[in-house]
Amino acid sequence: MKIQVISDIHLEERDKIPLIMPDSDILFLAGDIGVIGNKLYKEFLQYCNDNWETILYVLGNHELYSETHSLCELSNQYKDYIKQFNNITLLDHDKCRFSGYVIIGCTLWGNFDKETHISGTPKKISIRNKDKLEPIGTSKITKLHKYSHEWIKNNIDPTSPTIILTHFPVTLENDKVRQLKHREEDEEVLKEYGAEMNLTSDVGIICISGHTHYSHDFNRDGVRYISNQLGYPDEERDDICNYTDCVYKI
Repeated sequence: MKIQVISDIHLEERDKIPLIMPDSDILFLAGDIGVIGNKLYKEFLQYCNDNWETILYVLGNHELYSETHSLCELSNQYKDYIKQFNNITLLDHDKCRFSGYVIIGCTLWGNFDKETHISGTPKKISIRNKDKLEPIGTSKITKLHKYSHEWIKNNIDPTSPTIILTHFPVTLENDKVRQLKHREEDEEVLKEYGAEMNLTSDVGIICISGHTHYSHDFNRDGVRYISNQLGYPDEERDDICNYTDCVYKI
């Protein structure tokens, strides 16, 4: 079976949508696609809806950055917004089946156990405290991460091939998932970019993710890790993200 995968398009940084030629029945969107209110976002989702029978989508961190709406409010807005596209399903701790696979999906988030290095997410995601918006901070992001981590583990079906769709990767194998310039960062920084779940499988697990702006396709312990990230326009121009034609045989 062929699938197609893309993430980290960042349409809010572009002046036209990327042209992806349909070559499968299913397209996985692994987050950081665009934001509500940007005309290219609707144009791209409509293009996907018109050209694939099934599109599965998880939100990235950039979809949820806001100084005017809370994380919960934005999540609900995206769920309502996506309903206009009949072929697109937004997964937020949800499961479905496709062609013999159990598919589970969520954003996942990063692990900010220590405040030694704080990237944008704890500052740019908002929560509502009574009537006041405030940054979510590291401890609450870490709670979301740990909840999602456990949810994924508890929803893997050991008797069925499974596809895990997340924005943040479920492996921290640095030389595979990070750009070269970031591969010497220490473990505390690395954990902000995903989770090392140490997955194994006898029946087959495929993990699809984004976020790190470095594409990959490798196997470990019966698990295949796939990511196809376009990156920011300057990264695409300089071929930093190792972007491919989106098509994978599984």
